[in-house]
Amino acid sequence: MLAHQVLGERRQVDGFPGRRGRPVALVPDGARVAASNSLAPHLTDRATVHLVADGVLDRRPAVEWLVADRAEAWPAGAVGRVLRQASDRAGWRVVREEAGVVVLARRAGQTG
Repeated sequence: MLAHQVLGERRQVDGFPGRRGRPVALVPDGARVAASNSLAPHLTDRATVHLVADGVLDRRPAVEWLVADRAEAWPAGAVGRVLRQASDRAGWRVVREEAGVVVLARRAGQTG
């Protein structure tokens, strides 16, 4: 079990090994998040989760967080495309990148 401090509260990511669990733990409870295939199951009990796939950044209501494993192979090429789209759009910022997992958050008030 991985446990550490996030935003002043204790967050646990059960059954998720080491360094890959720390970025996932940054997503707040109740958030709308797009996650890559291997990371999504670790968020579904506490967030509204969509798969990182083409078009996910245009969903309404908008996703607020993006958690992506750069090595994820499915859906084919989607992680790279969605990360490029987020970097090309105003409103997204990188919160953490660790162990191949990238966490981005949408700035408040940004929907596009």
